[in-house]
Parts: sequence; structure tokens; C-alpha cells
Amino acid sequence: MGFGIDEVVVKQLFFMFGFKSALQLYQQEAADPALLLPPASSEPMLADTGHTEPFPNVVYKLPGRDGGAGVYFLKATTPDHARALVSQHVGWERPSTLQDRLVTWIEDKRGLYQPYVRPSLLAGGQAYKIRALVLLTPVGVQFLEASCLISKFPIPQHLPFGMVQDPRPYLVNSETSVECAPISPAEEPAVKAAALAVARGLAWAVTYGFQTTSD
Repeated sequence: MGFGIDEVVVKQLFFMFGFKSALQLYQQEAADPALLLPPASSEPMLADTGHTEPFPNVVYKLPGRDGGAGVYFLKATTPDHARALVSQHVGWERPSTLQDRLVTWIEDKRGLYQPYVRPSLLAGGQAYKIRALVLLTPVGVQFLEASCLISKFPIPQHLPFGMVQDPRPYLVNSETSVECAPISPAEEPAVKAAALAVARGLAWAVTYGFQTTSD
């Protein structure tokens, strides 16, 4: 990072208070139209997914987890059904790292619900996500590049109601995906705008919490 402060301190700040909280504060101050934050709530929020479609409609996330741990996908008929699935299937496991245990101790122990956002799919039915690389400095932010991380597991043809037993097709990360590819030219403007909005929010959060210099 380009800030004139210890990068470890920056990471500790965001791990303790959360990237999402930092971006929410920035959005309250700046009302940046390019910053798109997914809704989250302590109550179930169901996406508008058809009953016959092979997608979940609820995501439940436990705090203080990295690498896709503590993320559960549900296909629920009602909010009450979602709550029942979480109560039945989600257990608390002690985080393995000291950092995760610290975050879990600080944060509310309850998880958060989010409506499932349907991903873009390739011709073979695999979901993918886009990773953008941006440069943050005290005098501005710069978009560098973006690439796609493609899942090894195609979306199934059918998904029954209940807790998703195999989350790998829906969770695109380094363990479930093997291929990186450049994004299409048609996607780049939207990706660039969203990435720069996040960069502006994080730069604002660091400046808000610390005295920074350009040295």
C-alpha cells in the first residue's frame, strides 16, 4: 500500500472493525454511487430465486472467518425455514488462527444473512468472480488490472430445498477454482468503476483513522 504508515497496522484496523464497516462509514459520508454493498441482516433475506432454479436464495455467514469458512448456502421457502436450517445445521467451531479468534471475540457471535446474488456463468455452467488490483496512495487511487477466477465445479442442473450440501459450485475461491483469465472488454468499465469505489472507501477509512503522509 502507498500509505506512510505500517501496513500491519492497516490490516489490524480492517480485521478488527471490518472492511464492510469501513465502507459503510465511507458511503454515509460520500454517497458514492459506484460503491455497491450487498445488504446483510441478522434476519433472513431471501433472494427472488425461482423454486425450480438450481441456485440458493440465502447466504449465512459467521463472523471472523476467512477463505470461505463459515459460509453456508441455503435454499429456503420462507425466512422461518431459513432460520430453522441455520439452527439445525450451523455449529460454532473455534477459529484456527489467533487473528480469527480475536475477531470472533470482538464481534457479535451471531452470523449475518444475505440474499444470494446469482453469479455470471460461463458456457460450461461454471461460476466465476472478478479480482481487481488497485493502487491506494495518499494522493489518489489507480485501477491496475482485473482477472477472472473460474470455478472447477459447474452449477448443478437441480438444487433441492434445504441446506446446500455441496457449496463448491457456488463458492468461488482459491480452493474451488483453478483458472484465471482476463476479463472481457465489455465487463471492464463496470469492474473498474466498482473497484475504484472500494479503493476510495478504504483510502478514506485509513485517512480517517490515521494521520497519513506521502513520504
